[in-house]
Amino acid sequence: MTAPRTSSTTTSAQASQPTRDSRTTRPPASTVAGVEHEAANPSVPALRARGLTKSYARSCTKRYGRSRSLAWARPRAGTAPEDSTTPVLDSLDLTIERGQLVAVMGPSGSGKSTLLHCLSGMDRPTSGAVLLEGTDLTTLTEPELAALRLSRLGLVFQQPHLLATLNLLDNIVLPGLMAGHRPRREVVSQGRELMSRMGIAELMGSDVTQASGGELQRAGICRALINDPDIVFADEPTGALNSATAAQILDLLTEIHVSGTTMVVVTHDARVAARADRVLILVDGAVVEDLSLGGFRQDEASSRLAIVSEALGRHSV
Repeated sequence: MTAPRTSSTTTSAQASQPTRDSRTTRPPASTVAGVEHEAANPSVPALRARGLTKSYARSCTKRYGRSRSLAWARPRAGTAPEDSTTPVLDSLDLTIERGQLVAVMGPSGSGKSTLLHCLSGMDRPTSGAVLLEGTDLTTLTEPELAALRLSRLGLVFQQPHLLATLNLLDNIVLPGLMAGHRPRREVVSQGRELMSRMGIAELMGSDVTQASGGELQRAGICRALINDPDIVFADEPTGALNSATAAQILDLLTEIHVSGTTMVVVTHDARVAARADRVLILVDGAVVEDLSLGGFRQDEASSRLAIVSEALGRHSV
């Protein structure tokens, strides 16, 4: 096996591990990404969507590669715009309160990933508004969106998309260093703390190729948390894992939520959804059922799973 790669990051002087309050030194909310928005206020929902519509060209066809990611063909030049689009999200209204864990379920093609991409600023809706506290993401420029995603949102994908040229710790701390709101030592210290919390501390200097799929997903979760995000978005975070590893990742996501983090999770797995406070079932771009499950308790796991499964059955999902 190739010897673990080291870098200037992994050999930085050890810093005492600060508390969350002491290490959160990013600029006030009104200056992050150069965009004005409301200061953190418990009475203000974490996220709101109003009249959210997303349309693609009607002539588009779904193309799945090895990664099974959805791609849309560009319409040919000169096609008539009036009849060439079909909605994937249809005038959707949604409010997500602070600290909620919301699971989004539905059949393939129902708009789940499109909804997550629009809510997180990774894609622009055709019409409507997405409000992160007081900031309408649809009004931001691309550089402003990129800065906001970096500083205030955490993103977890089915595949962690780590950089092969960096070891695991360097991958995790990279967004924190790019944000530039804290000293390097502080970011590296938090990266080490997160890896210990996720049970992969022994892999700090390891290459991406030296870690298992579950370990890479844990590293991806660490990376999503490095900037203390307001909301974590996860798109099928357990979809590429075996059942045992998926259960471990699910426990970690639950732990993150219990600590107070707002989370939006797209999933096909009813066991994942059963851990959520709330489950949205999406069909043809619209929410057809909104289940309120409340806080998760292990002794209620079976009954919650039954409730979610029954709801999916009602909509033939």
